[in-house]
Amino acid sequence: MTQPQPQILEAFRAWQEQSRLLERLQIGFIVGPPKTGTSWVTSTLHAHPNAIARGEGHLPTRLIPALQQAFKSYTDAQLGTKRDSDKPPSAWLTPDDADLLLLARQACDRMLMRYIATCPPGSKDRVSAVLDKTPDNARHMDLLSTLYPWAKFVCVTRDVRDAAVSSWFHRKLLGDTGQFTDINQFAPAFAHDVWAPMMWLARRTGARLGASHYTEIRYENYKQDPHAEVGRVLRFLSLAADTHHVGTCVAAADFKRHSGREAGQEQASFFRKGVVGDWRNHLTDSVATETVRVAEEILSREFAPGTGRNALSDPTRPTTATTPRNPASATSRSVTP
Repeated sequence: MTQPQPQILEAFRAWQEQSRLLERLQIGFIVGPPKTGTSWVTSTLHAHPNAIARGEGHLPTRLIPALQQAFKSYTDAQLGTKRDSDKPPSAWLTPDDADLLLLARQACDRMLMRYIATCPPGSKDRVSAVLDKTPDNARHMDLLSTLYPWAKFVCVTRDVRDAAVSSWFHRKLLGDTGQFTDINQFAPAFAHDVWAPMMWLARRTGARLGASHYTEIRYENYKQDPHAEVGRVLRFLSLAADTHHVGTCVAAADFKRHSGREAGQEQASFFRKGVVGDWRNHLTDSVATETVRVAEEILSREFAPGTGRNALSDPTRPTTATTPRNPASATSRSVTP
């Protein structure tokens, strides 16, 4: 490698300084099961003049695992040089877990700084909160809170039946319904494999973090009184929540503004309908009841200390839907997030 040029050294020092500056901002993560409203919460918060909200970074599931693999490959190669020796490798030959954790923090910092870089010229100095929206981060709040101990988590949730219906139509739009042939087969499995495990993990970590670092926003509450809900979340993030700021944020996430039509007018698009209780138009009574029962059964399970999980299977991967007993609920099928 050639001698570093002065501009490289200056860029590296600036790179380090930016990470230190990031610690002066409120870091936030918008999480929650798919099709519960994480996108409109992101639009809502992004409209605040002091916040930048972007998605989807997938920091714990794509970026950090890639770093882990790089470390493993390097360590394996280093240890391979000692394969003819009975002595343990010297400590300086391989990085340790602390090195990986700190490198992961640096890499995540860079992505969050890229969010801030999208601000219009002259507005970066006004940013006091930067948020990432990745719904599946509900499964990885422990890791994110380790990297950013001052981070705050906004978990978006919704009636599991409406979430299942919205997810079904979204998957149909993408041509990704898997082995499921209709919505009544899909809904209980979605509750078992996706919605309930994600909410269980988010609430378990949220209980540990406390109310100053974790809050939930329900789609139904937002639809009923958007100004009250948005004001509450803005205050949670230490953002200005006066009438002007709340009104600006609510207007930015208006359904008609994003879809071009009134709420309730259905169309095959990402913003499909925007209403509460649409499950009544698509699920049979028995499947609706079963979907709620499945979700409540998982949410009621206790966490076993020291195991990293409860009766659920590996919390980083979906379970297999074996709980539903209704023959119409496709008991042997599973849903991946």
